[in-house]
Amino acid sequence: FENTYIPGHLTGDEIGLYLNKVLKGRDWNSKDVFKFTLTDTDNNTSKEIQTDTNHRSVNIFAEEKFIEGEYHYELKEQIENSSKMLYDDSVYNITIFVAKDDNDALVAKVTVADAEGKIVTETETAQQCNVQVEFVNTYIPYSVATGDNFAVFRWASLFILSGIALVWLRKKAYRC
Repeated sequence: FENTYIPGHLTGDEIGLYLNKVLKGRDWNSKDVFKFTLTDTDNNTSKEIQTDTNHRSVNIFAEEKFIEGEYHYELKEQIENSSKMLYDDSVYNITIFVAKDDNDALVAKVTVADAEGKIVTETETAQQCNVQVEFVNTYIPYSVATGDNFAVFRWASLFILSGIALVWLRKKAYRC
């Protein structure tokens, strides 16, 4: 007779790391979908996470299970090509350390750092850490703020050309 040890695990709900999407400059609409890439830097694998009007805050590790060990991830938003949306270009490095406490129960320590290594949030709470990682996008109704000056140039050119045409027509009218 042989006993086999099957290690316990923590679920993504017990880790409790949430991606919170904030939209400034306008209200959310039914077409708003923002996508993120979560990369397991230990195994070089990635998965896509998305937020939408009905799911502005999502559990990053909802489907994951963690046994004892240390895990490393990188989280960033997929930046779309839009002249009216200023995307958050933050990159977060996430470290999850799972170990047993004095009562032989699994606990997690979650550390979130920015791209420069500055710790944004850190918790040593056992289960239900409930850490928020926030990405803020800003809607800009005018394309000037994103560096796309074509729309402004087009309107300014139309205004100037209209003025020139008006002056030319008036001069022509006075010649008769």
